[in-house]
Amino acid sequence: MFVSLATVPAYLAMIGTSRFGVLSITWLLLGYFGLFDLGLGLATAQRIAALPPQAHHDRALRFWTALLTNIGLGIAGGLLLVPVSYFYFGHVMKIEPALRSELLACVPWIAAAVPAATTSGVLTGALQGQERFAILNSISVGATLAFQIVPLLAALIIGPSLLYVLPAAILTRLAGLIVLAVVCWRSLLRGHPIAWNLAEARAMVGFGGWTTVSALFGPLMAVGDRLSIGALVGARSVSFYAVPFSIAERTTIIGNSVAAAAFPRIAALGGVEGRALSQASQRFLMAVMLPVICLGIFAMLPFLKLWVGPAFAAEASVPGSVIMAGMWFDCVSRAPLYALRGYGQPRLVAFADLIQVVPYFCFLVVAIRIWGIEGAAIGYLLRVAMNYVLLSFFADTFRQTFLGTLGAIACLLVCVGSSFLLRPWSADWFVMLAFVLAVAPAVAFWIVTPAQREQVRSFLPNGLRFIGLSRGC
Repeated sequence: MFVSLATVPAYLAMIGTSRFGVLSITWLLLGYFGLFDLGLGLATAQRIAALPPQAHHDRALRFWTALLTNIGLGIAGGLLLVPVSYFYFGHVMKIEPALRSELLACVPWIAAAVPAATTSGVLTGALQGQERFAILNSISVGATLAFQIVPLLAALIIGPSLLYVLPAAILTRLAGLIVLAVVCWRSLLRGHPIAWNLAEARAMVGFGGWTTVSALFGPLMAVGDRLSIGALVGARSVSFYAVPFSIAERTTIIGNSVAAAAFPRIAALGGVEGRALSQASQRFLMAVMLPVICLGIFAMLPFLKLWVGPAFAAEASVPGSVIMAGMWFDCVSRAPLYALRGYGQPRLVAFADLIQVVPYFCFLVVAIRIWGIEGAAIGYLLRVAMNYVLLSFFADTFRQTFLGTLGAIACLLVCVGSSFLLRPWSADWFVMLAFVLAVAPAVAFWIVTPAQREQVRSFLPNGLRFIGLSRGC
């Protein structure tokens, strides 16, 4: 996260706003075509977590079955991405002719990245299923740092053309994949032959089939705002939306971490204990994320001014504040999302996506045509709020968290309104910031479970331990 704060302005200065927008769209397409994973990454984590620790042979069999299946699916996805990329980049996206020719020449590299992405899902899922989060996150951090720095070095040393930046990024991803494969071999596969089992493949695809429906429509909605901006407004405007989005999206680190850690444990526990853990995880995320997001909303405009300049901030700050508010729903929804998958109910996740997809895109197109990138930000906020409500309802956590959700929404509305109406660094701005930073932790303390509240109070000085409410929400 901190490295990206340094590299994004460097990318904007070195390759230009239009190229950066094109690069953002390229990563979105690659992320979307990761759906050819068919949910086998999550299926691998779920099925390995459900096995007893001593079932070494069964773990290896499930891994090899998922990996070999996924390699074939990834190759098919890469081949399909080729005509899609040529069509979107060649005829739909609004970019300069010279930049278009650069991008079209990179299509084979983009397609080659799809099998690497799907294979990475199985390798990551295997380590998640073993709850080996330390080594997994160590690899992830190193690979992410390299992914941000190496393409920038290529632009600096060779040139800003996408012909150099894109291959450098994809080769960096491949290096991270090799490291993951070595760790999986040592922890899971050593001493076990390569094997593929049809019955196991069917079981995984059965779990992953519904996950694939989510992988088809969920990422489409996740990237639809930027793809629509690129098609309706232009690549330059994508940058004004993608940069604040990338800042706000860093807050999902917390949600992903908590949910990913709870997922294999929920799958192993099941029943009442698993549901209790999912509810506690959701309340924890609701409480932790509220002060973080409130501060992020207030900081969006002044931070953008310092980070990328006043001119860029003037166009990016309004959608950025709305996006930041939406990130509260996005982060917290990870808890019921992973809980449903841990319960073995991915069909409910898919059903939630199917309910949203048509209304969201209808609203998105109209909103962008009327309000531009601000309309896209509003569409994102409404979509993630609806997704949060549906997933919470299906995971049976909505009733227990309803009052806490209302309190959080009230705080978010006050923050967004204040960020629009008050001039940063003014006296009124500081007063409102102080008020929100006092209220948001109090609401967060009210949201958590009684057990979590007692844990918090145990860290307070004796004179402050009387603070708190006796009932959760």
